[in-house]
Amino acid sequence: MPQSAGNVTFTNSRSVFGKFELSEGRYVCIPSTFKPGVQGSYLLRVFTEHASSGKELVKESLKVPSWRCCTSQYNSLVSVKVNSVNSLPNQNLVSEGADPYCIVKMEGQQSRTPTIKDTLTATFDSSHVFFTKRPAGSSVKVEVWDYNLVKDKFLGEVNVPCGKAGEARVHTLKLHERKEESKQLSGTVSVTVEWFDDCTSR
Repeated sequence: MPQSAGNVTFTNSRSVFGKFELSEGRYVCIPSTFKPGVQGSYLLRVFTEHASSGKELVKESLKVPSWRCCTSQYNSLVSVKVNSVNSLPNQNLVSEGADPYCIVKMEGQQSRTPTIKDTLTATFDSSHVFFTKRPAGSSVKVEVWDYNLVKDKFLGEVNVPCGKAGEARVHTLKLHERKEESKQLSGTVSVTVEWFDDCTSR
């Protein structure tokens, strides 16, 4: 599951302040009362050096798309962490490098990592969560792309098996062409996959 990006000293105080240096991505702020089980109201202020957006999370469960209203509800949670990519092919004309990012796909859902500039070996440590029906025996697709101003370039993809419930596994896989695993491409991607058969278990 996603790791803590930062926290402040847990104290019984009316006002608590914290300052963190974070990489580009999506984060969740979770306030809590000093005593367990005691409800309270919060005023949360967030200041950032660069433009950012945020919203309140008010739903406790995933909204199922209307076109799936006649199908069974999602009952499992899949956690995918894109760790890194390595040994990518050079994409620059002047200097050696690329601007890689990854797109993670599963059961019609997708999520994207931040873009890392000017490198052929990038560390993302980017976490993604998907609500699914039957992850057992299925896989997660991870596509690697090179960012460009006009048109991004596809660098390869991998299919990562979900494995057993509750078992976190790290996979380092060779990139290959779309739908053709036999046609391998330059570069590898490291991905950690873990899933649970209860959407509220983590």
